[in-house]
Amino acid sequence: MEIIRINSFIDSVLSSHASVMGADMEKYRNHVYRVFNFSLYFNKGEDADLLAIAAAFHDIGIWTDKTFDYLDPSIKLAVEYVNARPELYLSPEKLAQVIELHHKITRVKLNTTAEHFRRGDIADLTFGLIRFGMPKALYKEAKAVFPIKGFHWKLVKLTLRQLTINPLKPLPMFRW
Repeated sequence: MEIIRINSFIDSVLSSHASVMGADMEKYRNHVYRVFNFSLYFNKGEDADLLAIAAAFHDIGIWTDKTFDYLDPSIKLAVEYVNARPELYLSPEKLAQVIELHHKITRVKLNTTAEHFRRGDIADLTFGLIRFGMPKALYKEAKAVFPIKGFHWKLVKLTLRQLTINPLKPLPMFRW
């Protein structure tokens, strides 16, 4: 699989939110593209538009709503984006489910696209240690094209901050 370096949906969404993302823009953009590419690999290239839009929005609530409990704000923005573009013929419900379940602890059984997106995100968050059979070469190439740039460290800092706010729910985005 060839790494996709440019996607109009991803670039459009991210550029429209650049002002709220500030210095984190490149970190998040690279994470989005890595997750998008990994998800495409797992989903055998299908649902590319849906995966691109899901990737662009999946964590964006961290910045738009300044919260680590970001799934609902991220879903809301993604669904609004798709609803404003009926020519895309994308299911807002399927998109919402892909984003909602991307931090699910266990396998997603009823939506293969959501499961493939979950796997793509896990592969990135674990630095490629958990790849679900994805070739190591693909992970390395994506990381070379879209370097981490401190994205994981940003998540560690947000988790530590969340621990001080709500020690009983340090990772509010996780689902069973």
